Amino acid sequence: MPANINGVLSFKDYGILEIDYQININAKSKNIELSNDNFRLTRNVSIYGNNGQLIIKVELFEKNSNIYPFYLSFIIYGLFTNNGLNKEDFHKVLEFNGTAILFPFIRSTVADITKTANNGTPLLLPTINVNALFKTNE
Repeated sequence: MPANINGVLSFKDYGILEIDYQININAKSKNIELSNDNFRLTRNVSIYGNNGQLIIKVELFEKNSNIYPFYLSFIIYGLFTNNGLNKEDFHKVLEFNGTAILFPFIRSTVADITKTANNGTPLLLPTINVNALFKTNE
């Protein structure tokens, strides 16, 4: 077995910075499929020496729309450490791999919030290629 099994990116911590949930009791439909129009992710990478932070804003559905049963927006962050990459490569790895690392926490957050707020009916996000989603959103 190799002496060092750690990758070039170490995941240290994550948290939620902000949550906005608004139910829409006048919604026309309860069964909405996710698309690029109603599920948006935006991200921001910050590098501080050997450490990096990835912030992702998640938005589900449209605020004040009678089409969707609720609006959910939250900001999640992840803290990472660089294990030997140059700054440019660290930024790219953090942006892409960091997003993939945080996505299960995004899925869990959506399920937890909607389970509590929607009387026990959670919204379960599918597994997706998040980097492909960002390319279509950009």
